[in-house]
Order: sequence, then structure tokens, then C-alpha cells
Amino acid sequence: MVEYRGYSRRPSDPGVRHKVMTASPAEIPAAERPSVLYAITDGSVTIEDETGVSITYPLAAGTLLPFSPVKLTAVVGTIVGWR
Repeated sequence: MVEYRGYSRRPSDPGVRHKVMTASPAEIPAAERPSVLYAITDGSVTIEDETGVSITYPLAAGTLLPFSPVKLTAVVGTIVGWR
């Protein structure tokens, strides 16, 4: 990866890392939070935001969810985070 002095990544920049997301009661460290979630298979994900509000989103395979979760408290199916 090319890095430039004084350049920082923005949420609108393309992803450079990806990982399969799993549910956890712990917060996702800020440096590791994905900026987009992608559903590989049909399922759902329960996302907690920075104010502690949790919402469950049903996701069809191929759905992009442009949200940076603080926690994923439930995951059904295969969800990938892009950062």
C-alpha cells in the first residue's frame, strides 16, 4: 500500500482491508471498525451505534450497509466488514 505524508484515509475512500465479522459483547476498536458491511449470504446483523442504540437489519446476499458499527451483538449469515 502506498502511503503519503500528510494524507489520511476518509470514510469515502475505497476499502483496503476486509474481514468476516462475528458477534461480540465487546466494542470493535476504533482503528478496526469497518466503514461498510457486506452480506455474503442472506441473514441479519444487530448493530450498536456510538450512542448505545441497537437495531437489527435483515440483509439479503449482496447487500451493502454503509455503517461503521461500534458493536455487532448478533450476526446470522456471513457478513464481511470493509475498511
